Amino acid sequence: MLHKPPKTIRSIRYAFSSNTTSSMPPQAVFQEVHRVLLLLAQMYGEDRFVFERISDYYVLQCKLYDTGHKRVEVAFEIEVAKVWLLKLHGVRIKRLMGEPLLFKEFYTNIIAELHL
Repeated sequence: MLHKPPKTIRSIRYAFSSNTTSSMPPQAVFQEVHRVLLLLAQMYGEDRFVFERISDYYVLQCKLYDTGHKRVEVAFEIEVAKVWLLKLHGVRIKRLMGEPLLFKEFYTNIIAELHL
């Protein structure tokens, strides 16, 4: 299900930069995001950092659990979408819950590892 193409790709307006946009097709951008998330899972431990795909779109929900695996320290969503009015595809990373500083660390690591 992870590499199954979605029915549609959303077109969204958001603050984007050259680090989070690409002219590559959305499937290639999604595979690159998946590669980076696998690196993060190795870095934080596969039992603590988990991610799953929302089936209808190019969206991944990510969660980092504490060491006891009892509570979520940070949860965020990564989406590959078409940039509104442009022929580009971008990566939008949105914090859902948890500590902002921990999310910032994840955001910085993801942007540093992405090769778009």
